Amino acid sequence: MEVAEGTLVSGVNVGGQDVRPNICELGEGEVEGSIAGEGQVRRSEDVFVMDLAKWNTLPKELIRLVCAHLPLPLLLSLRCSAVEGKWSINFDDPEFRRLCAEKHTNMSGMVMLAMDYIYYIVGVYDVKSFSKQKPLWLDTEQAFSGVSSSDGGLVCFALAIKYPERSDSVVMFVVNPLTGDCRELPPHGVRPVHLKMMQLVMNQKERSYRVLLVGRYNKNASVTRTRAFLFDSSTGVWSKVSKKSSERFIGIQYHFDRGVLTGTGPCAYDCATGQLIDPKDHNPKSTLHDRHVLVEDHLYVLEEKGKETRHGLMLSFCISEHEVQVQKDRVSFSKLRDHHCDQFHILFSSKDRYHLHLRHACKGFLLVTGKLCLGNHQGRKPDIAWLYNLSTGYWVDLEEQAGPLLFRPPLLLCELRWDAVP
Repeated sequence: MEVAEGTLVSGVNVGGQDVRPNICELGEGEVEGSIAGEGQVRRSEDVFVMDLAKWNTLPKELIRLVCAHLPLPLLLSLRCSAVEGKWSINFDDPEFRRLCAEKHTNMSGMVMLAMDYIYYIVGVYDVKSFSKQKPLWLDTEQAFSGVSSSDGGLVCFALAIKYPERSDSVVMFVVNPLTGDCRELPPHGVRPVHLKMMQLVMNQKERSYRVLLVGRYNKNASVTRTRAFLFDSSTGVWSKVSKKSSERFIGIQYHFDRGVLTGTGPCAYDCATGQLIDPKDHNPKSTLHDRHVLVEDHLYVLEEKGKETRHGLMLSFCISEHEVQVQKDRVSFSKLRDHHCDQFHILFSSKDRYHLHLRHACKGFLLVTGKLCLGNHQGRKPDIAWLYNLSTGYWVDLEEQAGPLLFRPPLLLCELRWDAVP
């Protein structure tokens, strides 16, 4: 279906008539089977409403176009109703998801960890105004925990196994948190205790992805070998990494201790040599595992400086950005710029003191959380949370914008895309 040039398609005017679903004031899962339009059947609170029967007579192309241009909270509420069979729209339709992906860009989502499953809260952030929509629950509860890697709207999870048996290998899933699509990857042979690195890399042009899995095993009592496998979504199989390849993957190195896999810092895997390369000249501040985060080949470090004044110790913060460089057998860091955190001063101007963390980031966004240094320490829920837009330099206080959002510790921050397919 073609739309005439100059036609505004945002739920306001399509083909000369006002067309917008009457769901602006409804909560999640409360979408009515109605659509507004001039001269329609009935009127409710100054909004013209069309009944469901008339909605379903519209061309499917028009329904797709109108729904794809709804704000994300309304679009996801509409999906809840569509599942119940009230709407003539298929949210799994690739063409519809393509339209949604064109309209809804620059989105990030927080994945929150519960006791035995992971659930998603989605925040929508506008590049210019940095406004935030209401947090949303997505019906994608899965039993995921442990190591994760995300890129291009997909997240790869490696399940944690506290007491792995000799025959166990790392169980892995790739998920689109926005659509709920999920894929379990086939077995590969790397045990949880041997996992050293995992990295998902999306090829946006080909609409495919690869997952690198690096582990170590003991050949004998004195020799430790590194082995790497690469999963390609276009073939659906794992293969050993070829030493003919000149590729180098940058990621986080993990250490297994007492049933827990912990990230220890940036590293690189050289396919040609089959070696996992540790940094030779660590940025000293990056050794604080709760104050640095890696996004592709950029390392962000939350730095703290103290200055004695007549009012006591005054703290200032900034986030330094470094490019991770891999040359032969070494990984180094080249500082690019500083991102200032002036708004954090207010956190330390009163009697309250916070310990700040920079653990989560994705393409375009950094998430800084904080816990009170004194007082009630029950639970791991952060007391404060700020989201930083790298493209604009704006900060937003998530608690101020959305109320008590972080009642669980965040597991990761990830980019959201409608058209990413596991």
